[in-house]
Amino acid sequence: RAVLSRGLAAGPNFSKALAESRQLAEDWHGAAGGRITIQLGPHALYTCPPATLAPVLDLAAEL
Repeated sequence: RAVLSRGLAAGPNFSKALAESRQLAEDWHGAAGGRITIQLGPHALYTCPPATLAPVLDLAAEL
């Protein structure tokens, strides 16, 4: 079993990291007979202000 995430933090690469998180979930969540779980991984409140967390929450609701 594995629970994996792509780390997320505010910064110039945030949009790319969020897109990579989406792709990771689409490609691997539930794989290996359901033994692989993909979660979103915002780093911390001090590295992810509300403007950064909002799209993460939107993606979580979508997935």
